Amino acid sequence: MDTRSRASLRIMGEFDVASLSEALALEPSYSHKKGVVGQIQTVFDSDMWSLKAPLDRTLPLEKHLEWLVDQFESRYEILKRIKTYAKIDVFCGITTGEQSGFSLSPKALSIFRDLEINLEVSLILSDESGEDSIEDSAKT
Repeated sequence: MDTRSRASLRIMGEFDVASLSEALALEPSYSHKKGVVGQIQTVFDSDMWSLKAPLDRTLPLEKHLEWLVDQFESRYEILKRIKTYAKIDVFCGITTGEQSGFSLSPKALSIFRDLEINLEVSLILSDESGEDSIEDSAKT
């Protein structure tokens, strides 16, 4: 199995999703409202606005993060204002069936430094059949 990567900037809290989209001049890849029942029958405890890098999952994580930097770099001041009432993070996922690692360029890391936000990483190890065997989440 090849290594697959993804990255999304997520905003969570209590806000109007449409107003947030307007302020950022971006449409989310995904959003939900507090109190709505999700796909696995859990009730969301906050609003969420998320923009996922629309890149091929076979590209390295670094490319997904650099895409997010390109989208948000000119909007950092807006995001810093949003941070006063909402949590912002960047969620990254890596799925692999073999021993591997990843490397991040200064540009890819800049979004975390400039916005003073966490990098959330989910590592999923799969066996040869593609079945998930271990899932681990880490905060950096």
